[in-house]
Amino acid sequence: MGESSLEVLPAGSIIYGIFEVYNVSTPVTGLIQSNFTTYLTTSGTPSSAVITISEVGNGRYIYSFTPDAEGEWYILIVHAVYNPRGWDEEFIVGGGLGGTSSSSWPFVKDYYRNRAHQYRHVEEEEDRKRKKRNNDDDDDFGFMLSILDDV
Repeated sequence: MGESSLEVLPAGSIIYGIFEVYNVSTPVTGLIQSNFTTYLTTSGTPSSAVITISEVGNGRYIYSFTPDAEGEWYILIVHAVYNPRGWDEEFIVGGGLGGTSSSSWPFVKDYYRNRAHQYRHVEEEEDRKRKKRNNDDDDDFGFMLSILDDV
């Protein structure tokens, strides 16, 4: 988990995910479900679906839950000491074959539209920073030339 990736799943699917817990570079073992705080939403509304967390071994843990509705699902698992920002994942749950139904298409389209907007915004911000760096470099060069002119 980490950078969220979209998966489109049929309704009623059991969703599984694996995450790792480290203390610097040492795997943390022996944690149990009550050591984690979990958040689960569907289309922005808190869900009562039950999340199960168990250790696989060597600092690896598996979570699972069964979505009880179509929509955009988001899970966040937090450990107060080892990952207070949490591990997260997103899923689109639909009803038909191939993981989508006509009622879930708005969620899929909105998800991709939002991701495209976020990506475009990140590119614009990187361009702005690159231009600022280039301008700063030009200012430094101009300053150096003015010093040389004074010599």
